[in-house]
This record gives sequence, C-alpha cells and structure tokens, in this order.
Amino acid sequence: MPLDVLAERFPVSSEDPWTLRRAASTHHMAHLGRPLFAAMYNRGSLEFQRQVVAYALRRLLGLHQGEGPWNKVLSDVQKLALIAVRLPFGFRACSLTPVEDEWTLVSAHLRLLLHADVGFAGAVTASASEPLLAEASCSYSIFHRWHGGKAASGPVGRFDVYGVLAEQVWRMQVDVGMRGEMLGAMITLDARDRAASLYTGRTVRSMDLGEDGAGRLTAVVEFLRALIPEEYHESCLDGLPAAHLEDEENTMLRNAFAEGWTYFNHYVKVVSFEAVSQEMLLLALTRGAAFVCADGQDEFDLVIPVLMGDKLEKSKVTAIFIRVNTSSRFVRKLHAPLFACIDPRGGERPFFPKGVEKPPPIIRMVFALAAPSEQSSVSVRKQPKRSESRPPKKPGFTAYDLWFSGASRKSFGVIQRGDEERSIETILSVMRRGRDVVSSDYDAQWVGATIRQMQPLASVEADYKENWVDYGPDDGGSARAKDREGEEGSDSEDEDEDEDEEDSGSEDGDEQDR
Repeated sequence: MPLDVLAERFPVSSEDPWTLRRAASTHHMAHLGRPLFAAMYNRGSLEFQRQVVAYALRRLLGLHQGEGPWNKVLSDVQKLALIAVRLPFGFRACSLTPVEDEWTLVSAHLRLLLHADVGFAGAVTASASEPLLAEASCSYSIFHRWHGGKAASGPVGRFDVYGVLAEQVWRMQVDVGMRGEMLGAMITLDARDRAASLYTGRTVRSMDLGEDGAGRLTAVVEFLRALIPEEYHESCLDGLPAAHLEDEENTMLRNAFAEGWTYFNHYVKVVSFEAVSQEMLLLALTRGAAFVCADGQDEFDLVIPVLMGDKLEKSKVTAIFIRVNTSSRFVRKLHAPLFACIDPRGGERPFFPKGVEKPPPIIRMVFALAAPSEQSSVSVRKQPKRSESRPPKKPGFTAYDLWFSGASRKSFGVIQRGDEERSIETILSVMRRGRDVVSSDYDAQWVGATIRQMQPLASVEADYKENWVDYGPDDGGSARAKDREGEEGSDSEDEDEDEDEEDSGSEDGDEQDR
C-alpha cells in the first residue's frame, strides 16, 4: 500500500495557514508514512497515542512486546536501523554481508523494498520520508548522546553514531556520496538533536497531540550554537552578511535569524534539481525533512529548510545551504567561489524568483572536512572589498557565509570525543583512498611517479604524459598542476600566502570564476 494514504492533507495556500507546531505534532507525524501506524493511532487509546513514538521505536528495533530499548545493548544491525531511517544512503552489494544486512533491515527493521528482480537476485530498498520513525530514532539518539545540550551517556553507554557509520563505510556496505554528503548530513542531524535536547527538559509538552510539536522545533541560533564549537559562537553569531540587500549590510546573523526555526529529523535524497525551491522546502517542513541534493547538483549538497516565524507560508521559507568537500586542497583558507556559486537568484528556476523583491536571508556553509586537525576552525566570510571605480552589483539577497575546516572537536561542536574523531577520519580515509594513492608524497619519488604514469591523461602533471608525449622548448606543456584532484568551482591559490587570509571574491558573476 502506498505511503501517506491516511495523512491529513496540507494546504499549500490557505487563509488560515498551519503553524510549524502543528506540522511537528504527534498527530500529524503519526499519519504520515506507512498506514500501519496511522491506523493503530486512530484506533488506539489516548495513552497509546501519547506513546506512539516509543511504540515506533520498538518496532524499528524489532523488539518483542514489553521489551524496552533504553537499557538494552543493541546489535550492529539495530544500530544501523537507527541511522538508516534518518540518512538516505544506499547499499553496495559487493559481498554477501551487506546483502544480508540489507535484507535484515527489510525483514525486521521496517526498511522498504521498492523493487526485486525475479528470484530476488537483485533488489532496491530505501528508507522513505517517515517522520514518525525518524523521530523514534532521534528520541533514542538524544537519550543516549545529549542532555540539556551537553554530551551524555545512556544506561548502556553513549550512542556513537559516527562509529556506526564508519563501520559500514569500512566494510564497503553503504554509499556516503561523492563528496561525503551523508557524513555532513549526520553531523547536522547530531547538531539538531543536541539543540533539541535543550527543549526536552524546559518545554512542557502540550496535552493536545495536534499542537504538541514545540519541543521538536529548533531555533536557528540554537542549532548554530550546537553545531559550532563554543569558542566561535560570538564571532559567528555576530557575523555580518557577505552578500546583502541594500538595508541589511549591518545586520548580525543572530538578529537576522532571531525568528528563524528549523524542524528536521531526517534527510531525503531528491532526484531533481527543481526540488530545491521555496515550495518544496515548505512541504519538507511539514514532514521534518531536509534534502540531500540530486546527483550532479554541484553548487551545494545539503539543504536545511528554515521558517521565519511560525506560520507555514511559502514567502517565509528560506534555507541553510551546505557544500561538503573531502578534497585535501581545502583547508583553513576560505574559497570565495564556493560560496558565490550558491546563488539563490541564479539558474533557470532560482530559489528566490524574480517576483520576490525582499527575500528572507540565507546561510551558506562549506564543510572542508579533509583539512588537517591543526587547521581545524570555523570562520565567517567577510564582506568582499569592492573597487571604488566600479559600482557594486546588487546580489538581490542577503547571505551569511560560514567556513568549517577539518572534522574534529575544533571545527564541530557535536564531535565531543577522540573516538568520534577517529571514526570520521576512517570515513574520510576510505572515501579518499583512491585519490590519496595518486596524490601522496612518497619517500621515494619514483613510486609516486610510477603510479601516475599508470594513469595517462588523468591530470596535467608531467608524470601523466612523460612516457608518450614530446614537448618542444616553447610548448610549456610540462607545467605541474597545483591541484591534482581537479575540484570544480575553485580557483588556484598561491601556496605561500597566509592560509588564514580569505580568497578575494564577490557575488558578481563577472568578477569570479564560478
């Protein structure tokens, strides 16, 4: 049976718009997704309705009647089930083990079977957008990771979400994306959980299950405080926009998003570029979803919807756009073109259409995850300097830019322990293994040269052409490329420059190579 058949239909345009609290309510989320939970909710007692999230958690973990999840040591597959309903990763069937785990998730842990070949020789499975199951998962994660915004451990120890993901990546079971999108998504979900834990103890849950969603909402400023290490809180929240409308040049980030709220407990992998629009993000807010962008959408990888105020109206929707990078080229130094290409006014179908004269502000982030630990930091992109002889081009929007370099406790507030840093390093090393073999500096130079000579045409360095191309004295064809990885959207930099300095850049398409 299709999903959402018992859902309460959301009116996109209404004289009496829904509130975000209503969209995040127990009643609404219980009716989204598979009809099993909606039917049981409708026929159940008031006590069952209030405990439907806990019931969904037991079903997700495959527990027996009366068996509680809070004091139980979970199996590896149960831990995988908890993150699989929140991250839209696919499985790599390169051995029998991932196939067995994938089938176990389908048979015992509510993963959906979308298609199977004859005799089940091949199959396509997925975790769809089911906010009730995602909320069940994050209720476990919050209980076993965070308490009042501080790191905490449950009765059976801290739930190491990064360790679970690293184990799957190490065993070559799951695909985390070309640039590590799933790792970036996991970090932001962890920040959401940390921020949500602030509300758990201080928010009184409404007795009306149709309006009890306040504790599941997160203020944008609180989300940023959870994501960013404490030492950078003030510099980031007091930061000024890198691009701005005429009267918003001196508005600090904390003030610009004073009424901004997020509600997301899982990610959805979208399959079209057109999905990133105000209308689609409005719909995402009604399901507690954020987006992993479609393959081939190079400008950004993750989109977190933000609502300015409490009324679900399209004109009040904005977003946090995140680009994830695992190239070792990107370190502490900001690369302005990576921000400039995140243009909500650009493209055939811009995020803010021409008719929107004064859109709400956006936040643009770059996660430069492969930066070495000694260069881990968070910095704010300053307003670009303009030439006095040339009037500035108006971008038509206001944007606050944050650059996260590294993947450690110094760059992300949700990474709290050394074992979490090592788990993330494992994920990055597996992702980069092929690139690092080619680009590493070996003690014996001939080793690296030989490896590169085995891949003709892979780059412009001399090693890739030495055995089969002759250049004349005036050809200049042996110049070495500074970037062996060919990361798109970046211009070259002088290695002697101070890495703390920012690349020059602007929002003007004719001033920057995007």
